[in-house]
Amino acid sequence: MEPEGRRPTIDSERLEDLEGPWLRLFQEAGAPPFAHPAWVRAWLDTLGDPATAVFLAVRRGDDLIGVAPLALGPTAATPVGDPDVFDYSPVLASPGNETAVRLALLEWLREDLTAEYVEWGVPGELDPGIGEAARDLGWSLNVEPLSVAPRAELAGDFETYLSGLSKKDRHELRRKTRKFEDAGEITTVSTRSGPEFQSALEALTEMMALSHDEKGEFLLRYGDFFRTAANALAKHGLALITTVFVDATPAARVLSFECGGVSYLYNSGYDPRFANVGAGLISKAYVLRDAIERGLHTFDFLRGDEDYKRHLGGLAKPVITATFRQH
Repeated sequence: MEPEGRRPTIDSERLEDLEGPWLRLFQEAGAPPFAHPAWVRAWLDTLGDPATAVFLAVRRGDDLIGVAPLALGPTAATPVGDPDVFDYSPVLASPGNETAVRLALLEWLREDLTAEYVEWGVPGELDPGIGEAARDLGWSLNVEPLSVAPRAELAGDFETYLSGLSKKDRHELRRKTRKFEDAGEITTVSTRSGPEFQSALEALTEMMALSHDEKGEFLLRYGDFFRTAANALAKHGLALITTVFVDATPAARVLSFECGGVSYLYNSGYDPRFANVGAGLISKAYVLRDAIERGLHTFDFLRGDEDYKRHLGGLAKPVITATFRQH
């Protein structure tokens, strides 16, 4: 436990009052897009329940070190959102303060008589000491794997990156790239904001529905949120839609988010007419190459263990669910 004078304080605040400091903390922390206030607001404006939402601000002195948008149920609290569209938890802490923020949440929830706190989508591992610290506050801790999120560290140029792949994956990617580029004249267009972004987003959703049945089902359930959240991040300069053309015909589109030097590959679709030349895979390779050329340092494939992520150099990182129960 921290000395009394250094222990964080925690208060519930209105979203309207917290949004500005939250955004500054997000930018300073280089956090994933799912912790951006616009992403959380998009959820509450479409599919979420604002009546159950509480926004907790954790401060040490005058410094904001954490923000926790929580959904409070009768007996349990979870992060605001849905793990099917929030690849990572929206709970935000400044680097080095993750444990302090979680312990502050547990103290607040204990006083609120909440019996359970379930934080899904935690990337990596928890601080080894948090279990004992939680027990001192009257909580047990259970950690379970939720998924994996492959990531690749980017350095040098694209050829340098390819040299780090296995010989088989490097050979296959080059072979499939040649096959795709033999299909016609290849051009790419990047769209970041304004009406052009909205048009590209609608075209992307059409491709998603055409290329995969499960993506069509995803759009039926989450389509309003998906469009609202993507457009909201685009207004902050964090969204990018890459369209790959073959002889001026759109063959594939990829939506990624860029925060803190990291490219997050969120969703994609392709025209089934170009499936036989690997439009889906190669469009993602183009996005990865572009991230390298623009100096980003990490490529996050986000949750899921699809084979293409491994073939493109992603190394699986754990994503966990931490369940705290009062005892």
